[in-house]
Amino acid sequence: FFFEVFGLTNCFFEAMTTTRLQFTDVLLLGCTAMSMAALGVLAGVTIASRAARPAQSDTEFDITSPKRQVSGKKLAGDAKNAARMTMYNMVNSPEMFDELKKIAKGSSMEEMARMSHAKSEDSELSQKQSMDEIMVRSQEYQRKRKERKPHDVLLDLQRGNGRFWMGFAQRPELNAMERRALIIAQAPSVAILGCSDSRVPVEIIFDQGLGDIFTVRNAGNMLEKATHGSIEYAIQHLEVKVVMVLGHEGCGAVKGALTMSHEAIAKEPSQLQFVLKSIKANLPEAELQKVTDARARDREAVVANTTVQMKQLLENPIVKCRVEQGTLLVCGAFYEITSGIVDFFSMGRNGMIEGI
Repeated sequence: FFFEVFGLTNCFFEAMTTTRLQFTDVLLLGCTAMSMAALGVLAGVTIASRAARPAQSDTEFDITSPKRQVSGKKLAGDAKNAARMTMYNMVNSPEMFDELKKIAKGSSMEEMARMSHAKSEDSELSQKQSMDEIMVRSQEYQRKRKERKPHDVLLDLQRGNGRFWMGFAQRPELNAMERRALIIAQAPSVAILGCSDSRVPVEIIFDQGLGDIFTVRNAGNMLEKATHGSIEYAIQHLEVKVVMVLGHEGCGAVKGALTMSHEAIAKEPSQLQFVLKSIKANLPEAELQKVTDARARDREAVVANTTVQMKQLLENPIVKCRVEQGTLLVCGAFYEITSGIVDFFSMGRNGMIEGI
């Protein structure tokens, strides 16, 4: 740097003596040249220092470590820590983070990485196996699923939703051979009566895969002859362990039934009239009108509709018998589109809903 300054100084005086430039012009040129030289030297020093700096380990960005405070900007700059960045933005305290980790399988980042690696190895193994071997594995998998307890199935759904809204969804997929093996039989552990709304794909929000959920969907998750019969089939022949009625935030069918008058409904097509009238009969309109907050009223209306479906299911002789035997669990749920979180609830002995 000093050599650069010395050389520029000589050029400055030479320009003064050999040219007709004004003193101010030469001074301006000299200052500009010296500034550019200084910037060049500074850039060189910075590059050299970064090259000499030891590589940072992945653990330095681990937000689970109590010994390190990590900034959001630093996490955002590291592509390998995208999942941690998502968690960092959502969680502001170690206590909340630990609680959420329990929901999302109760495992650490390292354990999740090992699970992902094991899943990859299992997929590669499946591709190398013959069709007969895959069919044997499929039958064994289905047998184990049938042995599960209702509360284990419900816990799996809760953990799956936790992974979904926290950004850790595993998106379980099958290769071509495994998909072919599904033709033998289906063995879902849960049947879900949900809404047809395109924003509520049940397999995705619970982080489940092919063959895991027996899904029945219509506008407003309405329980009528076809859907009721479908649920009975899932219980009687597929031996599902959990039956869930899933409502959701911003349900157009429920909102229409609540806000439209009987005269307005009468102007709709005949089949749509049936849907709206059926849902309207499930809603305590007088009580709901007392709720001034629109979002709270929307939720209460959806939960009220879902609760009626649950009660109707629990009155079914097949359902009632399985519930008393402890082989079936009937629950309701509310999916909040804005957050991705599903709230689970059941019917208490006093006829009131209780959180699960």
